Amino acid sequence: MNVILFGLVVGFAYSLISVSNMILTARYVISDGMKGGAFASLGTIVAQLIWIIVAILFLRYVGFGIDGHSSIESNITSIFGAGLLFYLAYRVYKAPLPKEDEAGKKRSVEPFAVLFILSMSKYGRFIGYAGLYYLLHIQLDWSDPAKQIILCVATLIGVTVFWGTFVHLVLKKREKFTPRFILKFNRVGAVVLFLMGVFVLISMM
Repeated sequence: MNVILFGLVVGFAYSLISVSNMILTARYVISDGMKGGAFASLGTIVAQLIWIIVAILFLRYVGFGIDGHSSIESNITSIFGAGLLFYLAYRVYKAPLPKEDEAGKKRSVEPFAVLFILSMSKYGRFIGYAGLYYLLHIQLDWSDPAKQIILCVATLIGVTVFWGTFVHLVLKKREKFTPRFILKFNRVGAVVLFLMGVFVLISMM
């Protein structure tokens, strides 16, 4: 049950840092309605599935065995995790608005392809997924592929719920979803990530 819950949380929460994807998806929703938003979201979701699989395989074969930490390993893990959260918070908070001319060019391309390529270009995503899995001390039997599949599916569901909710909100409140509004929304997410990092460090004491 913990694997499913943590997978859902990681998938949903980690999607909060996708500032450029959110801005482009919102533009597709506003210009093309549900169809544009659905295809744009699908492009992001498929790319995230690939990075989730890479993250799980990385943890399996590099030999990080998430279970059974010693106290020293736990402290090192906590410091690494807190540093990762602080870095993600910084990246989200400092994310710039995309240039208008670039956005205009991207709108003429198929939404799925644009968001898929954009998401695949962020090759550091798998490190984020792996770091969050490791930080949460998710208990996995790495000799059991079924549990790894469960973690992958749970995370993917979390990602899908986030993007489905985002598209729905843009459809309902499209006049509010300007790029600057999305940046403000993401900066709230950056504060949440920062506070999570502080909590991780406090829990070491």
